[in-house]
Amino acid sequence: MFNISDTIVYPNQGIGTIVSIQEEPFLGELQTYYKIKFRNSSLEIMLPKKRLENSNIRLLSNSEDLDDAFDHIDDFAEDLCEMNECNLKERMLQNSLKLKSSTIKDYIEVILNLTEVQTHHHLNSSEKQMLTSTTSSLIDEISLAKDITTENAADLLDDLLSKVKQ
Repeated sequence: MFNISDTIVYPNQGIGTIVSIQEEPFLGELQTYYKIKFRNSSLEIMLPKKRLENSNIRLLSNSEDLDDAFDHIDDFAEDLCEMNECNLKERMLQNSLKLKSSTIKDYIEVILNLTEVQTHHHLNSSEKQMLTSTTSSLIDEISLAKDITTENAADLLDDLLSKVKQ
């Protein structure tokens, strides 16, 4: 599934690297574990292979995948009309589900949605945190995939978001 040194995206945790794959005993059975070191923290976890298969962990996007998603950013924005009519609770649920899916498309949709909501009224603290962390995660992924600085990645994302048809 994954190999040592693969860079992965773990939903709601961030970007990490698989530093080892090892077998460890658990309840009398040997199980395969992936040791993941996260990029922007000291967090290091051991994740059982069985759990990994249902966790929506994915490889870091490559530059072409990002470009493809960016080429369709206007399509993502069109899906926002119904989302903007949701109440806070529904919006948080929908955005949380999108983030758990861990796709670039869903990350962009969450950012677009919360940015649009922010233009009409203040975000609550949970939504602000969601917008900040999602934007940061996407900037990190752009930076790594395109081999550019985080500042350049942030500028690229800002440019893309400013061009979205409203």
